[in-house]
Amino acid sequence: MIEAVTINDFIGFWKINSSPFQSEYLQDYLNQWQDKFIRYIISPDAFVEIDDDGFVKQKWVDLFEGVPVYFNNACNTKLYQEGVTKALKGLLYFVYVKDRMFDPTESGNVEPLQEVSNRTNNVHNGMIAAIRWSNAISVLGEQILPFIDNYETITEPITSSVDNGGGSYTINVNSTFYLSNNETVTINGTEYTTSNLVIDTSFDISGAVIGLDFTGDNVVYHPYKDFPLCNSLMNQLRPVSI
Repeated sequence: MIEAVTINDFIGFWKINSSPFQSEYLQDYLNQWQDKFIRYIISPDAFVEIDDDGFVKQKWVDLFEGVPVYFNNACNTKLYQEGVTKALKGLLYFVYVKDRMFDPTESGNVEPLQEVSNRTNNVHNGMIAAIRWSNAISVLGEQILPFIDNYETITEPITSSVDNGGGSYTINVNSTFYLSNNETVTINGTEYTTSNLVIDTSFDISGAVIGLDFTGDNVVYHPYKDFPLCNSLMNQLRPVSI
């Protein structure tokens, strides 16, 4: 299980009844729904990679936790994205409150009066849940999708290469942004697997033809290759009301 969201995250805008009794139910919903939403958003293969290794790769950390600013090539401007985790909170909030809004104060909200407060009714709770869902869809469509598109393909010039013998080479580059060991890269139409990566300096490849010089060529790789987060998915995760 990938625990991107915990019961302690449901505060402020995502506030849910925090009593110990209700927390048990909320944890059950997290256990049931969180992995499903993550698989749906980032793909089963990416889910397995994170589940096995944890959030050790910067591309996953940035995707889930967000980045305050990055340069979007398509828009030719600086943008930000608040992270898959924020969207998850909205999606999880919705399914929890929708299913349990007939129980008392699932949203943790009350109607203020002069002296006392009344528990909010089901219509009010439903409206709150729908707003949280719509906010999550907005984050996915307006922030996460452009971010993934921006880094789906990265092309980096090779400054020099070293022939290590036996078809093994050290590839020198100025940036290894979102590149890790055991990742597939393409040079001159041939795929290689990276190893011995030194951040923003170099990485090794093997299995190449002997006697090559890659200086001046480009290395191409795909940090977010084949992500399902596309327009068809966004149409399925459209804003709703309950």
